[in-house]
Amino acid sequence: MKKTIKNPIHIIVFLSLLISITFLPISFAYALPTRQSVTFDSNNINCYSLDVVFLIDQSGSMSRRTESGGPNDPSGLRKSAVDWVINWLGDNVLSYCPDAIHRIAVISWGDKAETDLVDNISPRTIQEWSLSRDNLKAQVIFHDYPYTQPVVAFEEAQDILTEFASLPLGDLPRKRMIIFVTDGVPAFAGIDVAKYSNDLTNKVRLMFPFDSELLLQEKCLTEALAQAKKAGKITLSPEDKNNCLGNYKVNENAYGNSTYIWSILLNANDGVPYKYYASFYNAMDTIAQEHAGYVTAITQSFDIPAKFLDIMTSVAGVRAERLGCQSFAMEPYLQQATLSFFKIDKDIAVEISYQDGDQTYTITQDDLKNNTTWPLNLSGFIVKDL
Repeated sequence: MKKTIKNPIHIIVFLSLLISITFLPISFAYALPTRQSVTFDSNNINCYSLDVVFLIDQSGSMSRRTESGGPNDPSGLRKSAVDWVINWLGDNVLSYCPDAIHRIAVISWGDKAETDLVDNISPRTIQEWSLSRDNLKAQVIFHDYPYTQPVVAFEEAQDILTEFASLPLGDLPRKRMIIFVTDGVPAFAGIDVAKYSNDLTNKVRLMFPFDSELLLQEKCLTEALAQAKKAGKITLSPEDKNNCLGNYKVNENAYGNSTYIWSILLNANDGVPYKYYASFYNAMDTIAQEHAGYVTAITQSFDIPAKFLDIMTSVAGVRAERLGCQSFAMEPYLQQATLSFFKIDKDIAVEISYQDGDQTYTITQDDLKNNTTWPLNLSGFIVKDL
């Protein structure tokens, strides 16, 4: 039996130049947007507005060799990954959640913290977004700080999230989230790493509370997803999801009273005694567990984009699937799919093909060269933007 797709699949392609990694396509798929009711129902939420604050370690070991090690991110993937999230947030509004008004902040930190970017992301058209997104990315810049003091980053994040909370936007439920990235343990003259890490845990707990019932709900969903993946599934069944939502019901203030926190530790154990690393890792793990996130230790900077992808899609409720260059199955009645390509060089050619019955449709980068009008209609494809 032939499977027929009545409407061509829409393909939106974002190309991120990642210098030090192998070619890695990452894909996720979802339906076209539906308008959200302003009535709060925690069992029936498909879209959220997001307040996203990045805390990006810009100490010297990120970009150059120091006494403590490095360089851990010589190619600047910490910026490329944030650029990708900017793309993702705009696409989320245009393609899935048209009522969402996202807000983003990027804080660079070391021995001090500086806010490089604070802005709203709520494009109404692709044309508008194509003009504004490059301006947002240009504000994400590199710094070189001598020391590593995470507390200054969290203090700056508190100020920004407090300001965000004083300016409510839109009618959708809003999730507040912090993504913390560092390549080392706290370091400055005379530091007691264990005490500093413990004090940081206590301070973050006070600065960023988390609704107790929402935390139980999130833990239930996380555990159910882990079990689903063990069974070979990509996402939760509706039954498992509804069980968690039903057993741990939250009120309309739960999201506003909570801040999700994730931590990415990039080669943070390099050149330091294990006891120092262990005390800091345990502190960040405690912070993450108390804020419905997780801490992950990675050894290569090319893992940063994939971690950002996992975090963003999970918090937005749109699951991503990481793929290689092989063929992959797709639901036949999807109206839209998004493919994000992370490449070692911008000149590597990308070709996308899919089969509908006996017909194979193919699109290449050559098909898009010199095009200035979007969307572009090609056989079997509608390309919204590049």
